[in-house]
Amino acid sequence: MFLRRRVELIGAGILLALAATLAAFFFGQVPDRAYLAYRYARDLATGRGLVYNFGQPAFLSGSVSAPYALLLGVAMLIVPDVPSLAALLGLAAIDASAVIVARLAATTGRLPSLLAAGMVAVFPLMWSGLGTET
Repeated sequence: MFLRRRVELIGAGILLALAATLAAFFFGQVPDRAYLAYRYARDLATGRGLVYNFGQPAFLSGSVSAPYALLLGVAMLIVPDVPSLAALLGLAAIDASAVIVARLAATTGRLPSLLAAGMVAVFPLMWSGLGTET
């Protein structure tokens, strides 16, 4: 019993170290396309509305997710640094998806559940979209 718990704790520690390494590597790297959503969010937070250029009619281009721009715009009232805010929201989304996968795989046992959550948490494509609506 103790050995099994120790293996799970060691696995969780390794998983946490990998996720922290990926977070440190990808945290400052924001794709250029993400700045479209950041501009919509900034204009929304400053009271200009959901517009890209002030003075034009409200139009959300197809390259930006409206719920994501709204979420960033509202959250900008608390944290004004949009790229960091988007990266924090991305980290929360990756953590939430890993927890959901762990819960879904819980019927198979603790170790497979931990491995499934680990595969989600350290998947590089999840981290490459950090800061975007993906």
